[in-house]
Amino acid sequence: MKFAHVGICALDTRELAAWYVRVLGFQQVSANSNEPPTIFVASADGAQFEIYPADSGGTRADNKVQGLRHLGFATDEIEEWRERLAAEGAEIVDDLRTHPNGARTLFFGDGEGNLLHFVQR
Repeated sequence: MKFAHVGICALDTRELAAWYVRVLGFQQVSANSNEPPTIFVASADGAQFEIYPADSGGTRADNKVQGLRHLGFATDEIEEWRERLAAEGAEIVDDLRTHPNGARTLFFGDGEGNLLHFVQR
């Protein structure tokens, strides 16, 4: 078995896909002809996100409620990412922190408030 993709249900698939391309440097790899479209974007290491249309809005992710709550990205450049996110106006949910084990984390929302974070170990 091999991991295929993460699905993100979006109110505006085009805008959210554009956010991942503009802010995180993903590339759009496909889109269907539906209206609104389902769009696949991929990170530099090939991880794919399927951004598909929502039927209705939901609530923002609460990182302490049972279930899938955030997606983490490893980086050796967490401070540079913090600056880039701030320049793009991204919502910083839990600012840059250094933990007792030396790991550094930064939690932020994507263009629709889905919770993401960077970790530098």
